[in-house]
Amino acid sequence: QTVQKEVEEIKRKEEEEEERKAHLREQLTVLSPPSVTLDSVLLCTWTTVAVDAGDGRGSGAGDGRSSAVCYELMMEKGTDGPVVMYSGPNINYSFPIDDLHPGHTYQFYVVASGYGEKGVASPRASLTIPALCPDKPLAPKVASRTKNNVVLKWSTPKDNGSTITNYSLEWDQCGRDFIEVFQGQQKQFKLNHKFPPASSCRFRLRVLNDVGWSEYSDNLVFKSGAGVPPPPPQPILTEASVGHLALKWAPPTDNGGSKILSYCLEMNDPENGYGFRPVYQGEELCHTSSGLQRVSTYHFRVAATNEAGRGPFSAPVTFQTSPAIPGCPGGPELKSRATSTALHIGWRPPLDNGGAEIQSYTVQLDDGHQGSFTDAYTGPELEHSEHNLTPGLTYRCRVCATSRAGHSNWTPPVEMKTQPTPPQAPAGLEVVGKPSQNSIILKMNPPGFDGGTVVTSYCVEMNKDDLWVKVATVANPQAFGGKSSTLTCSVTPLSPGTLYMFRANCINSCGVSPFSEVCTCHTAVGCPASPTCLEVGNKTANSMHLRWQPSKEFGSPLTGYQLEYGISGSKQCVVVTCDSLVCSHTLKALSPWSSYGVRARATSAVGNSEWSSPVQCTTLPSHPSSPSSLSVLSRTYNSLLIGWCAPDTNGADITQYCVEMVSPPLSICVPAMETQCMFRDLSPDTIYKVRVQAENAAGKGPFSAYILGSTLQATPTPPQLVLVSAGSQHLKVSWGGGKRTGQSLLQYVLQYSTDGTRYHKAYEGTGPTHRLNKLHPATKYYLRVAALCDGVQSEWAEPAVFSTTPTPPPAPKGVVLSQINPSQLAVLWKPVQENCALPVAYVVQLKTFGTDYLQVYEGIETSCVVSMLAAKGLHEACVRAVVKCEVNGSVEKLWSLSNSEAHCECRGTAQDEGKEVVKQEATGQHIISDTSPLQNVVTLLKKEKCLTVAFFIGLFALIAGLIIVSRF
Repeated sequence: QTVQKEVEEIKRKEEEEEERKAHLREQLTVLSPPSVTLDSVLLCTWTTVAVDAGDGRGSGAGDGRSSAVCYELMMEKGTDGPVVMYSGPNINYSFPIDDLHPGHTYQFYVVASGYGEKGVASPRASLTIPALCPDKPLAPKVASRTKNNVVLKWSTPKDNGSTITNYSLEWDQCGRDFIEVFQGQQKQFKLNHKFPPASSCRFRLRVLNDVGWSEYSDNLVFKSGAGVPPPPPQPILTEASVGHLALKWAPPTDNGGSKILSYCLEMNDPENGYGFRPVYQGEELCHTSSGLQRVSTYHFRVAATNEAGRGPFSAPVTFQTSPAIPGCPGGPELKSRATSTALHIGWRPPLDNGGAEIQSYTVQLDDGHQGSFTDAYTGPELEHSEHNLTPGLTYRCRVCATSRAGHSNWTPPVEMKTQPTPPQAPAGLEVVGKPSQNSIILKMNPPGFDGGTVVTSYCVEMNKDDLWVKVATVANPQAFGGKSSTLTCSVTPLSPGTLYMFRANCINSCGVSPFSEVCTCHTAVGCPASPTCLEVGNKTANSMHLRWQPSKEFGSPLTGYQLEYGISGSKQCVVVTCDSLVCSHTLKALSPWSSYGVRARATSAVGNSEWSSPVQCTTLPSHPSSPSSLSVLSRTYNSLLIGWCAPDTNGADITQYCVEMVSPPLSICVPAMETQCMFRDLSPDTIYKVRVQAENAAGKGPFSAYILGSTLQATPTPPQLVLVSAGSQHLKVSWGGGKRTGQSLLQYVLQYSTDGTRYHKAYEGTGPTHRLNKLHPATKYYLRVAALCDGVQSEWAEPAVFSTTPTPPPAPKGVVLSQINPSQLAVLWKPVQENCALPVAYVVQLKTFGTDYLQVYEGIETSCVVSMLAAKGLHEACVRAVVKCEVNGSVEKLWSLSNSEAHCECRGTAQDEGKEVVKQEATGQHIISDTSPLQNVVTLLKKEKCLTVAFFIGLFALIAGLIIVSRF
């Protein structure tokens, strides 16, 4: 019941709350529409609402307004949605009328809200904004234009609530009052009127609706097209030349209402008869016409062009081109033969006078030395004679013509030469330097005037016995294109200490000049003359006697003589001074059979004479020199080979050589063509002294120096090989020491071969034994040894043949011992793998408990049957492999290194006959069989084969697992 009461209480409170809210919404409803008045602004007012919240909170104001009540003024236009114009506690609101569109109807209503509730909207109040005249239109625009019409367009302005019904277009008739030219609803108009060129007119527009006319638009200023400009003034000549005329002109006084765009200049050439032709079209006010004929008359006129076209031409004006400068005259050239002081020059008029008459000619000459030109003549004549010129000079001449147009170019210079004359006498002779004993150097001074042409040579004469004799002719280098230099000549041969007189003259192409003044000079005191008649008297192998005629003295007495001699072909010479003025001398200490050159000269206080002509002389032959390069060419333990180089023969061929040995004394004569000698049967390891002497027809020469030669030690004897031990892969050999001489240590060289032909080194040293390892089993090897002593090797010993032993066979596997019947046992085993070509045999030994092993079988089979001595007990079988081979001459047995054993316990009863226990110690397996003994053996062998396969499979799986683990 309590819960039910609480629920009912809650429902009651909710109903009360709903009633309160409904009452509140009823109070918030505005019952009357808002009042709307239109003046300069739009004013909206509305009534207030009295609100009682039902919780003791009233409106609180005497006028019914409460801050808790909010009014929203809403406005709607046509189908547009409502717009909130105002929201607040006030009961009026105003806003500018500009925000409303003329000619439209607006509806206003109010909605009150407060205390979380909103009342019902008030009734609507309607207001229609009155329409206005249209807005001011934009100025019309020119769509197209010609000379006779113009098309105008305009756009529609705002109608302000009333539809536009008409457009009115007015214009001012090119500067007069406005008149209407169009009224209608179209928005373009074409005005047909021939406008004056470059005239200006105005257009304006207004718009009409139901309310009235709008304001006039801004004026459209329209300008008509311009007219052609008037003719410019006549062109003026600014410059005239041979081939062109430069003109300029001024613009016309009026441009015709438009900017001047270009000018057209026309020219009339009366000679071609084509009339006026355009020569220039452009904006410039000047032009130069080129390519015209000289001294010719041309007519010109000019016209201006603007947008309207080209205007009329100016009045024609006439101008004339200038004449050209004349061409070069012909020549110049000589009109008559030139003299030594005058030239008669002539020339021809120019072929082209440039269109004007030639007024005068100008002739210029240089100074005859390639200098500058100077005027020699100016006048109208075509020839001129120039006097007072220098003989033999080459003058350059040029001519030009003059007219009213100016001077022509100068003609190329032409050389004209006056006739030369013989030169004047040389200015004199001078002695250059100090005169020598045999010569004098003279210098020729050039003449004061060379006659107008180059002096080609000078001639020098010497007074000898009152006669003038030509002694020298000196050419002038300048005459042959060379450089100028001092002209000198050397007069030789002259006698020392003598007075000489000289004179000279010069020569050019016109003749010979007079002689110069005489020049005198003394030569210096000279050396004596060279000895004459030098000859050889007596001579020997080491000396020769010389004699000669006395030398002539030149003002200074002789002080002695000198001899110079040397071997022919050699650059070394010896000078010997003689003790007195005797004209003979003996040369000593000469080489035998040698060719000598000898010459002599005299000496004085002034100096030495020239060497005389040399004489050749050969000394007599002598005994030969001692042999050289004595050496030991080869040696053995009992011989020496001695060699040497042949000595100088000294003029006589060598007949033989004598070779001597000391201790023991021994002499051997060798023919001359040989330079070697062999001493035999000598003692080993012994030192000998040897020397050599050469002999020819003049006698025996001196011995050479001693040399020492020693024989080698005696060759050792080869040792003998002995086999110490042999294995399957090694051989150990030894050898005795070979016989030797002396105390030198012996070395040994051991070689081996498999075929007895190709040997390989196995050992080299001083030891007497050696072991060869890594050999092949059961293989023959050929071994040989030699001894070495001081680099000398003995003969190889006779090869010895030794063999390696075969490899022992492995132990048999899979031994099975089985009881066949109470008195017999069967033994089976696997065959061994043979490692050589030798047959393998097997030995079976049987042992009963308490007894020793007893051999029961030997053969090549892999099974055997043994009769048991006791029917009951533990039996043990042992199987070994053996091979027979011949090792180094003896037959030996090679047993396997281990054996295989099997056990079997025999019970001996009938019920136990089919069972046995087989134990194989080699594999550690026990097999119990209920079948016959032979079947047990076969089963055991099969099982062992399966176990082997299983072992390899497991091993393979283990390796694969390790590889996979290592990769991850």
